[in-house]
Amino acid sequence: MLGDLQKIIGRSDKYKADDFSRAANLLLVSQFLYAERPGHRDSYFLIASHIDYFTNLFEAIGWSLIYQPDEAYLGVLPKGEERVMRLRLDESLLLLCLRQQYEQKLENFEVEGARPTPAPTSC
Repeated sequence: MLGDLQKIIGRSDKYKADDFSRAANLLLVSQFLYAERPGHRDSYFLIASHIDYFTNLFEAIGWSLIYQPDEAYLGVLPKGEERVMRLRLDESLLLLCLRQQYEQKLENFEVEGARPTPAPTSC
């Protein structure tokens, strides 16, 4: 991995090792990166332009890299048993309630960009 990184950096004047570390860390923390988001843009394009390196990197730690260039997003998902998350009853009920509220907002056309629009504030 480190040898591959050194080769990539040696061929590129644009990126440094810290850029690769920052991009990988942001992807792990965010789980998904989108080209349209300003905070994700640089890391998204760095990972997209070196997709083979990052695929191998995440595969080495047991994660799958998902790359959808048509939808301009990429993400990482754990493989195997790490994908199954067990929730307590109260956690499950909270998520169910949040999903129900989201569905109601969708039905009332109160959602923009997959996010509920904020309620108007009155002073």
